[in-house]
Amino acid sequence: MRGNDIGIRKNYRSLTDVERDRFIQALFHVKSTGFIDEFARIHAEHFFMGIHRSSQFLPWHREMLLRFERELQKFHSEITIPYWDSTVDRNPSDPLWNNNFLGQFNLEWGLGRALGSGPLSTLQEVESNQGRDNYDTFWRELENPIHNRPHVWVGGVMADVASPGDPAFYLHHCCIDMLWARWQLAPATSGAPFISSGSGLGLHDPLMEWPDRTPADVLDHHDLGYTYDTETQFKTGQLLSYGDAGTPGNVSDPVIVGFGGWLDFKFLFAGRNATGENRIYAVEQNGQLLSYGDAGTPGNVSNPVVVGFGGWLDFKFLFAGKNAIGENRIYAVDQNGQLLSYGDAGTPGNISDPVVVGFGGWLDFKFLFSGVNLSGEDRIYAVVA
Repeated sequence: MRGNDIGIRKNYRSLTDVERDRFIQALFHVKSTGFIDEFARIHAEHFFMGIHRSSQFLPWHREMLLRFERELQKFHSEITIPYWDSTVDRNPSDPLWNNNFLGQFNLEWGLGRALGSGPLSTLQEVESNQGRDNYDTFWRELENPIHNRPHVWVGGVMADVASPGDPAFYLHHCCIDMLWARWQLAPATSGAPFISSGSGLGLHDPLMEWPDRTPADVLDHHDLGYTYDTETQFKTGQLLSYGDAGTPGNVSDPVIVGFGGWLDFKFLFAGRNATGENRIYAVEQNGQLLSYGDAGTPGNVSNPVVVGFGGWLDFKFLFAGKNAIGENRIYAVDQNGQLLSYGDAGTPGNISDPVVVGFGGWLDFKFLFSGVNLSGEDRIYAVVA
């Protein structure tokens, strides 16, 4: 890896020209060293021995991707594997298959692709699986049909047990790993236990081919040195604007005025809009759903996890924390300096030096406040922990 830096794996469409060309050159390099062919052999050898159709499917392929990425980084230290989201790029005419990207490998490496050879899962199908509440049901649906379909759709080597011989394999499996990472970070399933099934191998049993590694070693992808562009990226002490979907805020000497300064609401919660962007939503007095991320325009979320904000209180700032028995709560300090717990419907909190645990599961912060950006628009800002 790159020292203490954490690599960001991103959608291939977000690659700069330099990043794309660097990635392509690295692929040719690992082909010339025989590394890709060796990975294809390893995958084929273990295909029917538990790396598929078992709970080892996701951790085994996460370890495989990590080893492949580190091999690419020997060519250039800043390379990370991009991902192919087949719910978006569903056509043979998409840029992924152009001759300046993955298309050039088809003839040169004899991959025998037949793009469009089968159906692909829809975004609705993928997101439905993201809502499953336990690992056993989650990985099964993620493997089949969500994972299997793109292999068939590409055809040729990708539809064979030696599929790692096609570079498309790594972009596809990077997306599968991203979906697992998203599921692991989601508030409803964060900390969900690993359930052994299929092969009978457990959390601490060796991964095939790599006996020094176990599923337990790869559960936290951040510990492995990478994150995804689907996760909010921030630096300690950075001022963030929720009104700009988590991008750095643009205000000068903002004044903490309290949420009550420009909108009364019943409760507030974190969620995603229809295009998957992070938003903070509020339900105001008459029950209408509002989106602070859209400057107060109606929000569009499904099944949001509501964190209740009791009462009609003006406060100086709020933050996420844990109460005395370890439950996640959102706390506020009111105008008089009193600590209140909104997770307990506005009753006094019972904590000291609360630990910041994140708002809605996707951003840790010290406090939030309402303010106006340089264009005069109302925004909610956060200072991260």
